[in-house]
Amino acid sequence: MTAVEWLVQHWKKLQSKGEKMSWNQIIQITELAKAMEKEQIIDAWKNAEGYNDLTNENLAEQYYNETYEVK
Repeated sequence: MTAVEWLVQHWKKLQSKGEKMSWNQIIQITELAKAMEKEQIIDAWKNAEGYNDLTNENLAEQYYNETYEVK
C-alpha cells in the first residue's frame, strides 16, 4: 500500500466514524504519510540501484531530497 493510499483509507475511516479533528491532527497524520512515502521511495531507489549496505543510505536520502522535496 502506498502512503497516499494509506492516507486516503485513513481519512475515509475517520470520516465514516464522524471523527472531528483539529488542523494540528490533520497535519500530523499527513506528515506521517509523507514519512511513509519517503521511506518507500528510498527503499525502491536503493533496490533498483542494487544498493544494500548502510553506506549508501546517504545516497538514497540525497536522491529523495533532490527529487521530491519542495525547494
